[in-house]
Formats: sequence, C-alpha cells, structure tokens
Amino acid sequence: MGGDIILHSEPGHGSTFLLELPFVEAAAPARPAAATASGPVPAAPALDVLVAEDHPINQRVLAALLERLGQRAHFVANGSEALQATAEQRFDLVLMDLHMPVMDGVAATQAIRARGDEAARSLKIVALSADAFAETRARCLRAGMDDFLSKPVDLLGLNELLARLFTGASTVRSADAQKLDAEPALLDHTVIGSVRSVMPAPRFAALLATFFDSCPAQLREMRAAASAGNDGELRANAHRLKGAALNLGLRAAAAAAQLLQKGSADATAHDQLQLVDQLEAQLAASRHECQAQGFV
Repeated sequence: MGGDIILHSEPGHGSTFLLELPFVEAAAPARPAAATASGPVPAAPALDVLVAEDHPINQRVLAALLERLGQRAHFVANGSEALQATAEQRFDLVLMDLHMPVMDGVAATQAIRARGDEAARSLKIVALSADAFAETRARCLRAGMDDFLSKPVDLLGLNELLARLFTGASTVRSADAQKLDAEPALLDHTVIGSVRSVMPAPRFAALLATFFDSCPAQLREMRAAASAGNDGELRANAHRLKGAALNLGLRAAAAAAQLLQKGSADATAHDQLQLVDQLEAQLAASRHECQAQGFV
C-alpha cells in the first residue's frame, strides 16, 4: 500500500505513533437518475386527432391528455364543423361528442360515412359521452362509429383506445365511468389525479376556477328553462355541465346534474327548480372542498 510509520518516544512522556497512508480522493457518488414523468408509454404513433366537443373545459382536458400521449389535437365545437373539417383535411381519428349544438355527434357521423369515399370509410370515429348506457353505445355503432369512450376520460383509458384502434393490441378496457351514486363523494380523486398528471397544478387550478365561475350563468339558464317549460333546453344544459364536472373529478356535482337531466322529464316546474337548487348546493360544496384541498 506504501506509506510510513513514524515513532516518536520521549522518556517520562510516552510514545506517539504516526501512520501515513496514501489515498486517492474518491469521486462523488453518482446522483440517482431523475424520475421520469408518470403516465403510460404512448401506445400509438403520432396521429392527427379531431375532437368534436363544444365545452371549453372538456376541450382543455382532452388537449392535455392527447398532448401527453404524443398526439396532435385539433378542435371543433359541433358536428357541422366536424363534417366540414373532415372534408378539408385528413384525420386519423375523430373523438365525437354526442350532445353538441347545430349538429349532434350521431348525425355528423352518419353524414361523414354517407360520403362513401375511402377517406370517409376508413376514418376512425369514436363516441365521446357521459351517457355510458347500452342503448347509447348501440345507437353509436349503428351510426357508423368504431368505439365508445366514456367520460370522464382518463389517460390510461385513452391510451388503451389508441392501442385497440391503431396497433391491434388486445387491451383490457378501462372501467366505464363510475355509476353516479345517490350520495357520492364530493370529489373523484382518481380523475383529479389523472388530469393533474398531464398539466401543471396552476393550470388545473385555473381550469377549476373557470368552471366554477361559469356555473352561476348556467344555473340561471336552467332556472329560466324550467320556468318557461323548456324541458329540452334544461336537460341539455344539465348534460353539458355534467360532462365537464365528470372530467374535472367533481363527482357529486356530476351526480346532481345527472339527476336533473334524468328527473326533469316528468317533473313539474317547481320540482325542476328544486333539482337546480340541489345542483347549486353541490357545486358550492365541491368548490369549498377543492379550496380546502388546495386544488383551486
């Protein structure tokens, strides 16, 4: 090893031993590699995806999910715009919301398929809806859609869909949107975790704030529709709010909106207004809970 031993001794004072050894300074230990971003490995190559969705909250959530999976997202706000966009540009996939103004998703799909050309026949069209009922799925397939994606849309479910459609992979379908119980928890932390995994916390907070700030105007429209006996408009507004609430993880608010959507058909105006009041209360409680948990 080299080195030396030195002895120093003095009578009456004892002895001192000095050991000298040569050492090479060791390199600092390597730092562990930074953790990779959470989330699944994209299951499909980069695709041009047209999203036909009229709610801006849902558009932003879907944009973040598709971006995380390496896809190129394009947006239109109704079925008529989707029909025009697919005639002007070639897309690999259309995520088609069912309930939109001007032209709904089923009518738009039928119009696209009716063109009869190769691009229209080969285009993948997937229904996007918070109504995950068997009859709704069957109606979409009869219209010419290839698959069905339930709201709330999560990262794993979207990735599995792309794998099924574009790689031929056999995947286990993500569970459909959870059945909304009569007394659900205020927040769905699984959905919130999925959305927060694809966008920074301040962006998610801004998205929640935008949603909650838009609710008073939507509630006024619902009350006006109920007072005027316009059941169709009331149900459409409730459905629209439900879809956005589901995609943000606001489970109790979504359940209240669903109750209004389904229960208003045979209800009196007085009962409809009470259901709107219940929805307003759930929205207020959900906002308070989001603030308490630091989401907004």
